[in-house]
This record gives sequence, structure tokens and C-alpha cells, in this order.
Amino acid sequence: MWASLLRLSVRSGAFALGVTLGVVLVGIYGLLQVQIDAVPDITNNQVQVYAYAPGYSAAEVELLVTRPIETALATVPDRVEWRSISRMGLSVVTIVFGEGVDLYRARAQIAERLVGLQGQLPAGVQPEMGPLSTGLSEAYQYVLVPCEPVSLSELRTIQDWLVRRAILEVPGVADVSSFGGYVRRWEIRFRPEALDRYGLTLTEVEQALFTTNQLTGGGFIEKSQATLALRAEGIWRSPADIRTAVVAVRGGRPIRLIDIATVEEGHLPRYGALLRDTLGEAVGGIVLVRKGENTAEVIRRLKAHLQTLERRLPHGIRVVPFLDREDLIQRLLHTVSQNLIEAALLVIALLTVLLGSWRAGLLVGAVIPLSMFFALGLMSLTGLSANLMSLGAIDFGLIVDGTVILVEAVLVRLATEPDRLTATEKGAIHIRQASLFGEMVVLSVYLPLLFLSGVE
Repeated sequence: MWASLLRLSVRSGAFALGVTLGVVLVGIYGLLQVQIDAVPDITNNQVQVYAYAPGYSAAEVELLVTRPIETALATVPDRVEWRSISRMGLSVVTIVFGEGVDLYRARAQIAERLVGLQGQLPAGVQPEMGPLSTGLSEAYQYVLVPCEPVSLSELRTIQDWLVRRAILEVPGVADVSSFGGYVRRWEIRFRPEALDRYGLTLTEVEQALFTTNQLTGGGFIEKSQATLALRAEGIWRSPADIRTAVVAVRGGRPIRLIDIATVEEGHLPRYGALLRDTLGEAVGGIVLVRKGENTAEVIRRLKAHLQTLERRLPHGIRVVPFLDREDLIQRLLHTVSQNLIEAALLVIALLTVLLGSWRAGLLVGAVIPLSMFFALGLMSLTGLSANLMSLGAIDFGLIVDGTVILVEAVLVRLATEPDRLTATEKGAIHIRQASLFGEMVVLSVYLPLLFLSGVE
């Protein structure tokens, strides 16, 4: 077989050129499709389930929240292990799946079982799955920089309701985590003497407020060949609506919230702050890239989207990055490319000197880019990413070993054979079987790597 293939390659220039062109096209396609990142992502397949239980101790969270969730998820198929953390007010259950498991199907299985937990957990506790991300998903971090003085509370509102929602529309983004500023809320501060005067309890007021802050349909009426829909709009649209909400009726007189409490603007408790250089507090976010996405491509789409978004933000706000993974990727590619080119040129120069022919040196050196093209095609096909470890592990000596032996055998044959094609054919066929055996011996050293799995 090898003899026939070598004879065809030597005698048919069109065949050799076609195979070479095919390898180049496969490599170009792989270069356009392969995932590019700084380092390989070794995170295993896992799904995290969060459940917030404010006011519950760690022991109560473990008993009332974590254990029911673990019991419900015990029948999820293809799981390898799980682990959980129970802290005050928080439960985190991590389910690890085997390699090759479709995480979208796994998340669907988990979602089905979480629905069945309704009624088994304490009131107000709703478990939810974390984003489809990994330990290397934090690819872009930014802060909001206004052109005019803006309060931290308003900046955080813009971040949560405008910037974050716009970024989530970018394909490949898994989630956006907001940091800094104050999360606004309206706080109701009751006056105990007023509650006592009207004979009200906090539970009654809470239920009344929940009832008034709703939209209600009233059917429809027909009038003059027209149908009119009836609606009762009770949704609060301003703080004044909250203050004037009716919470009870005493002696035919409505008791409004303002009669028993004050409504003031406040914020959620803060457990930290985001500081920008020496300029004080700031508001920003972290963009998480979805697992399996091309990080560099997602960041490029994100930047284009942010340019459009900034024109719509109030106060001249700009989204200024302070961590951009694309910069690291570009520097990495530049370093790796420079090292590969320098190494390839050095190999070609040494081969030219040792073989005594610049044509032979260039011919052997041509194997290096062809091998790169072939490797990129396979990396794209198998889903491997191009990173520092995969590109930096290229062994030029191993790549050109077989070609050096083959070219040297042909050069020896050309010295005694007048016909170039015949000399090339005989020299290649004569040495190929022996060189192939030597190459297989060298490659056998790497066979154990094929049996490793998981993080290894």
C-alpha cells in the first residue's frame, strides 16, 4: 500500500498537489472554527443548584433545604458525584457528571426534579440552577464611568436594568454579575402606636399590600357593537402609590399605609464595595462566557454590542474594561506564533546545513506548516481549544524526523540514478518501511496519553 501511494505521489503531481491543497483548506477551516483561549479549561461537567433561605441557620439550611434537594436529585442519570455546602441563609448543591455528558440534557433533568420540590421546602425558598459556566468563564470585567456626577444608587440601577440586560443578549454570554453601588429598594417603617390604634398586625398589612399591588381582569362588556375590556390597575408606579395604598377599613374610613408607616428609599445591606483605582467607589460587572463557547469571538461580539449600547446610556456613561481576556489571548497568540516561526526557521536552517541542499531544507521545512494545518483541522473536529499548552507542546523534531530520513534517502539515490522521478520513487519506497517502523516506535511512547480521561 505504501509503495503504491508513494509511486502515485511521485508520478502524479496533480495528486500530490491536491492532497496538499486539501490539508491546507482543512487547516484554514479549523483555524476559523477552533476555540481560542489563553489556557485549557479543565473544569469538569457540573451543575450547581442554589437556594437562598434568609434567616435560617446553617443547621436549619442543611436539614430543611439541602437534604430535600439532594434527595430529589439522587435519581439524575449519569451523575458521578455530588457535594453540598450549607451556610447561614444559603444552600449550594454541586452535581458532577461524567465526561461527554450533554449538560443541556443534564440541566433539563435537574429542572424537572426541582419542579417536584414545590411544597417540600420552607416558604419563600426557591432553588435555581447557576449559569452554564466554568472556572474560566470570567472573560470580561468592567466599570461604569459617567461624564457627570451620578449617585452610586443610580449607577447600580443602570447597571442592573440597562447594561446587564443588554449584555445578556450577546450570543455566548452565560451571565453577568453586578458589583458595587447600592441596590435600591423602598423601605416601609411602621409606627407601633399607629398599628395599635387601628388594631392592625404586620401580617394583615403585608397581605393587604400584596393584594393591592396587582392587576385584575374584570371581563368585558358589549356596548354599541363594541367590546370593552374591564381592568383594575393596582400596580404601584411611584412611591406615592405605595403611601396611599389602602391596608384596612375602620368605621367606613379607609386606612392608608401613610397613616401607620413612612415610606423611604433605602438599599439592600452591603457586604463589600467595588473600588476603582484611587477614585473611590464604582459600579461594574463581570461577564461570564458560556461553557464551550469561543472566548475570543464572544468578547469581540460583546465589544461591538457595547459600542451601540453606550450611545443609549444616560449621563454619558461609558463601559470601561479593566480585565479583557482577549488582550491576553492576543498576546498569547503573538508569543506562540513568534516562537513557532523562530523554531521552524531554525530547523530549516539546520537541515539545510546538514543535508547540504537548500531545496531539501525547504522541502523538509514545508512539513511543519502542513502538520499545523492538519492538527488545527483535527482540533476543530474534536473540540480541543488552541491555547498555550496545546500550541506550546508542538515537537518540531518529531514532526520532521520521518521527512528528514526520506529526503536524505532520495538525495543518496539521486547521486547514482540519472532519472529524477525513478530515483525519488526508489529512494522513498526503499526507506519508507524502515522509517515507518521507527516512527511507530516513537509514537508508541504517547499511546498511554490516549487512555487518560477527565482532567488528566
